[in-house]
Amino acid sequence: MESQVEKVYVAVGNDKQESLGALEWALRNWASQDISIVILYVVNTSRNFVNTPFGKLPASAVNEEKLEVLRMCEQEEVDKFLSKYLALCGKVKAEIIKIDKPEDSIHKGVVGLISKLQITKLVMAMTFMKSSQGKSKGAISGCFYVHKHKPNFCQLFIICGGKIVFLKEEKEGYIEDDQGTMVAKTREKGGLMRSWFGRILPDSPGSYATPNSERSQTPQAELTEPLDQWANHAQEIENYVEFVSRSNDEDPYEEESNASSNSPIEQLKLEGTDSNMSASDKIECMKAMIVEARRKVEEKKKEKKANIERRSKADWMISMCNERAQELETLINEEIAKQIDLRRELETVREQLYEVSSDVKESQSRLSSVLELQSELANKLRFSSSAKSQAESELQRAVIMREETLKEIEELRKQKDVLQQRMEFCRERDAIARATTLNFYYREFTADEIREAAENFSDCSKLKLGSECSNTFKGRINRSTLAIKMQTSLSQEEFQAKMELLCRLRHPHLVSMIGACHDPKCIVYEYMHNGTLHEHLYSSHRRNCRKRGLPWRARVRISAQICSALGFLHVAKPRPIVHGDVRPSNVLLDRNMVAKLANLGVSGCVCESDVRSDVRGFGLLMLQLLTGREQAEELVDEVRRAVDGADHVGLLDDVADVWPSDVAETFARVAIRCIDGTAMREIHEMLGRLVREVWASGEGHVDGSEWVDRDEEYCDAPRIFFCPILQEVMENPHVAADGFSYELRAIEEWLGTKNERSPMTNLKLKHKVLTPNLTLRSLINDWRNKSRMIGS
Repeated sequence: MESQVEKVYVAVGNDKQESLGALEWALRNWASQDISIVILYVVNTSRNFVNTPFGKLPASAVNEEKLEVLRMCEQEEVDKFLSKYLALCGKVKAEIIKIDKPEDSIHKGVVGLISKLQITKLVMAMTFMKSSQGKSKGAISGCFYVHKHKPNFCQLFIICGGKIVFLKEEKEGYIEDDQGTMVAKTREKGGLMRSWFGRILPDSPGSYATPNSERSQTPQAELTEPLDQWANHAQEIENYVEFVSRSNDEDPYEEESNASSNSPIEQLKLEGTDSNMSASDKIECMKAMIVEARRKVEEKKKEKKANIERRSKADWMISMCNERAQELETLINEEIAKQIDLRRELETVREQLYEVSSDVKESQSRLSSVLELQSELANKLRFSSSAKSQAESELQRAVIMREETLKEIEELRKQKDVLQQRMEFCRERDAIARATTLNFYYREFTADEIREAAENFSDCSKLKLGSECSNTFKGRINRSTLAIKMQTSLSQEEFQAKMELLCRLRHPHLVSMIGACHDPKCIVYEYMHNGTLHEHLYSSHRRNCRKRGLPWRARVRISAQICSALGFLHVAKPRPIVHGDVRPSNVLLDRNMVAKLANLGVSGCVCESDVRSDVRGFGLLMLQLLTGREQAEELVDEVRRAVDGADHVGLLDDVADVWPSDVAETFARVAIRCIDGTAMREIHEMLGRLVREVWASGEGHVDGSEWVDRDEEYCDAPRIFFCPILQEVMENPHVAADGFSYELRAIEEWLGTKNERSPMTNLKLKHKVLTPNLTLRSLINDWRNKSRMIGS
């Protein structure tokens, strides 16, 4: 539960400057505490008089309407300067309580208001009393009255000129500020003994409670017992002092002389000496003298008793004063010690102040140097800004020139593309013309040559298509590797027609026919070292090229090459030639990853639908190259949606490196247009433009040597050159403990897996020491050098 916010009451008068000073003092004094301000204001409006521009006039001299207007003006004026008090409070919560002027006196009303509202802290401007009393002495006496009769739970703070003042009653009632300067005084009577008494007795703690003042910081704990002792005997000591002062004013000798001269005894003595007195009169006179003597004795006894009591009181007073003197001496010694400590602290502070002043001077010198540096840097900055503006203007001119140059380059590139298209068209036209006019001859192979090359058609020389064996064999004739495809299913007429057709076709991207043999019926083709496109996309049995995917650059180039081959077939004369089965397994890749179309069919009647079938098959082939998925027919609708929504990233093959977004989108759009039946010539132009853009960006180079089939490269190497683990020709052969030679990295990896048995004999190795086989390494290097010379 949150504690209640403490209220500080501020009594303000009609003097705005003094009232604002009191309010500012309260806000400043309790700035670090959570308080709320309550402003007390006495409404001092007279019903019999009213303020007018001509001065204060009787209310009866003004009519009722003007009287009401004047009253409203007075109220607005009061509300106006009260609103200034609220504005001065700022964020501190504040409220105003208006008090009607009491009928008797304002100071009595304030005392009653303190008890009624349970005010614990009251800040009162000096003019608060003056505004109601009309005289300064009345205001001061009112402050003394409030201070004297206020409840003990209330702390009174009187503000004059924006500073706190304290009420004093030494010698005469007066008010002094916090520096001991007298501000005002009220009366000039009595108090001489009280002044002397006030010098002996200290002010009781809490008489003038002033928070954050020096008086509240007196070590009260040290003076608690002496103060209690003096407070208990204060009234008694004061009575004694007054009694002594009164006794001193009387003249005991005069009284004694008067008493002696006017006493009845003297008169009786005078009368007794009278000789004319009778005896009876003398007896009566003697009796009267005896009675008077007895009375005098009783008075002396009482006086003696009073003197004894007076002496005891004087002794008690002397002892009390001695004790007080000792206490004051102790306090004086302590104060002297504190002053000595304060002087030491003052010296320390002065030394620190000197050090701080030295640091300030040093900082000023550094600041001056920094300012000089700043001015220098500002000059450099202005110079740099001017240079920057000049450079920006030059850069802007350079950008404009660059844009103009790029426009010229683009125009030249367009002209170059047009010229290249015309040149390609002319080359294809000339090639078609040469193919139709020239007769190409082929070599006739004997049956023995075919059987020897194909190792008598053994299964080990049969080429595989995916996971199935085909009817094509791999062979070597005159140190050349060839592909021998059996045509046993064709009749003699079909076989002859196919040979005539193939020998007339010559294109960089059609598998070339080398020769043929009629018995057995087979056609000899050039050998494509990197197999089929299907193997590169989907197969996993090949060791080298299948471990890494076909990059997207090679896929774009392969599609352009196959498109060129199909375009060549479709414009053949006298009638177009249709392949009939465009798919990845009929696309072969040579040693340099150049794509060539194989398994060309022999079609009799060619119609437009057959040509469209080839174009559609090529579009499906492009989708397979783009996505890496084998079922291309199922991808058509999905690719259409992806291209229309510009969201084709999820369709791309992950193993083809990262496709550029624009290249992938263009490639997909070309494939969709092929499926929709666009003419092959337009497709060829679009793909040619795409390939040129890829080459212009520097991303079109593909190193075909990385894809060479090492089985073909090392087909004529001796068996001893091969590593038993890797099945490759060794580069750094080492002899192990079993006597066999291995490639160093292969045998180290074998032994690193904590395998202690021989890879060849499965027997436990005696040791793991490996010895370089320098002789075998020399033989392998000689064989490689000879192979390079023969190949060149």
